[in-house]
Amino acid sequence: MPDQPWTDAVLVVLDLEGTGAQDREHEAILEIATVPLAGGLPDMSRCYETLISPGRPAPRRPWISPGLTTTFCAPP
Repeated sequence: MPDQPWTDAVLVVLDLEGTGAQDREHEAILEIATVPLAGGLPDMSRCYETLISPGRPAPRRPWISPGLTTTFCAPP
């Protein structure tokens, strides 16, 4: 397989959004997204995205989506 171009490989781009590194050992993942690559280009028809509840309130920060409410992030 080393002789084949990387564009022939099955690749998926993974993106994680979290509360931020300043939370150190308490940082929590808030969102996961994947985008498959087809021929080296994003295959937007097969993307996946989901929110992840950290089980605690998420701090308000400029990079955290305003759609993540305390209700969503609170423990069940």
